[in-house]
Amino acid sequence: MLIGKSAEEIQEIFQKFVESSIKIRLTHNVQKTVYLNNEGENGITKEAIEIGNEKIERSTEAIYLGQIIAFENRQGRKLKKRKKKAWKSFWTLKHYV
Repeated sequence: MLIGKSAEEIQEIFQKFVESSIKIRLTHNVQKTVYLNNEGENGITKEAIEIGNEKIERSTEAIYLGQIIAFENRQGRKLKKRKKKAWKSFWTLKHYV
């Protein structure tokens, strides 16, 4: 997880991360990489950060270590996720009832 005050700062930090990971032969999954900001839809934000030829999309929420990270309606999203998991568990046990 990268934290910064602006998209430009995140881009700079991510560039350093990419360079360091190449040195120790690690790769990152760009499809699972997003950036969050709390500027809101009306704030001045970039929709994507570009590092070389890779594009990191802006998102309103992310899941990190099984927890939802979001700036708005976090509890509602968390409850919706728990409810979905509960129903999924219920329906997998349906043939026992």
